[in-house]
Amino acid sequence: MIDGFEDQERREFRFRCLETALGYTSVLVDMERIVYPEDDGDEWVFASNTLRRNLQDYQIREQGFDGATVSECDERIRSFLALDYTEQREFNSIHLERNAVRGPVWFVLRTNHEGIESMEGGSWKKLEEDAYLIEMEEQKAVITLRAY
Repeated sequence: MIDGFEDQERREFRFRCLETALGYTSVLVDMERIVYPEDDGDEWVFASNTLRRNLQDYQIREQGFDGATVSECDERIRSFLALDYTEQREFNSIHLERNAVRGPVWFVLRTNHEGIESMEGGSWKKLEEDAYLIEMEEQKAVITLRAY
């Protein structure tokens, strides 16, 4: 969507890239001032408020994503990159079949004014309007959609 002054899709894409980058980093907090306070401003209450304000812009807005360790992220990314699948749409059902990647794989499914009614062979979480996080656990899956 373009409002004439700002490309909303590009802005959202940049924000998601930033979220991904932050997912692979950690925040270093120097706790010396809190452990050895020199004045009242060094207390945890004040320090945590400062930390919260500094990180607030980078918090993930959608809470559909689970936490993962670096090695779990690495495994999920490798599985996603190795993923090869076929898809076929028949009426309100999407039939998916994937290659023999070990374990579950995740991807985002965007629909066009449709919601997920049910899924066989995996699970899903709604991230935002018309966007779902799909966890495909089996080699074959069927997603049944419904129009709004």
